Amino acid sequence: MSNNDAIKEILSHILERLDGIDEKIGASVAAAPSAQSSEATKRIKNEREDWVYDVTGCNPMKDRDTGEDGFWVKTKGGKNIPVDVQGYPMWLTDRPLATPF
Repeated sequence: MSNNDAIKEILSHILERLDGIDEKIGASVAAAPSAQSSEATKRIKNEREDWVYDVTGCNPMKDRDTGEDGFWVKTKGGKNIPVDVQGYPMWLTDRPLATPF
């Protein structure tokens, strides 16, 4: 066996391994959830015509700064954010029943 044949055989084995790795990566990317989660919390318009999150079935939490009760909701982008019991994001200062700092 010449040096060229040995090199070709080694390269062939490397390419086979790379193909296997590429297939595994492709399968894991296809199985990974998309950036926009289908499990996003539903948004609804309340009686004030404000968009709020429906907190039904969401994980309860308590704001560590104010002690206000609330819930964790998931946005369309997949980010978890805190909302108050009415469904308003807690960082909004003009929400009804907001606790002043």
